[in-house]
Order: sequence, then C-alpha cells, then structure tokens
Amino acid sequence: MSGKALSETVGLFATRAALTPKTIPFWDEFVKRYGTAPVYTGVGAYDAIYVYAEAVKRANSVEPNAVIKELEKTDYVGIAGKIVFDEVHDVKTGPGLQNLLFAQWQKDGARVVVWPKASETGKMIPPPWMN
Repeated sequence: MSGKALSETVGLFATRAALTPKTIPFWDEFVKRYGTAPVYTGVGAYDAIYVYAEAVKRANSVEPNAVIKELEKTDYVGIAGKIVFDEVHDVKTGPGLQNLLFAQWQKDGARVVVWPKASETGKMIPPPWMN
C-alpha cells in the first residue's frame, strides 16, 4: 500500500470484525476459499439466500405471497448484523441491527472500524495532510 491510503475512510457493511458470531468465521472461510476478502455484495448475497430459504421453509411453499408473509416475519442474525424488515420491506437499521460501518485504512493496510462505537475495532486517526 505504501501508505497512500492511510486514514482513508469508507462506508461498508462488513469487514473482519466481530459484528455478529457469524462475521469472522464467514470472513476467514471466504478468504481461505477465494484468496481475497469478500465485498459487500458477497456478504449481502450470502445472507439473502439464507433469509429467503428460511422464509420458504416457514411458508412450506415457494408461492410468492406465502413467502412474502414469512419474509415480513424475518428476524435473522447475518454476517453484517441482525436482519429485520420494516413495513415497506427495507432492512431496518439502528442499534442491534445491521448498520453501515465506517472503516479507515490504517498502518500496514489494516482496515479498522471507527463507527459505530459498538462495532469499533480501533480509533480514528487524522489524515497525514492535517498535521
């Protein structure tokens, strides 16, 4: 990295941090299998498959209206957090739920979660140009 991204801060949904009991095991297995870290679409797709499969199982059907009724009852702990849907079928966010994380590139290429505080894996450092 040669330090050029030091202190760059990005928004993401998952990184190798103990967000849920599933996060680090998923992350490590993904890296082991594919030789690279997963991107947000990998995390979301993985969770989406399990959320859908559980709804189909509860509905005992693949009929759309039956599955939708069960999806509305979803309360699933995924890779990036707890997944619960609101009245317009968006994923709810907030304390105890899935949230956007802010992570910062730090020394030796480490990606450190700096917000929200409950998921923090390190302290935010000022960009070198601010010194």
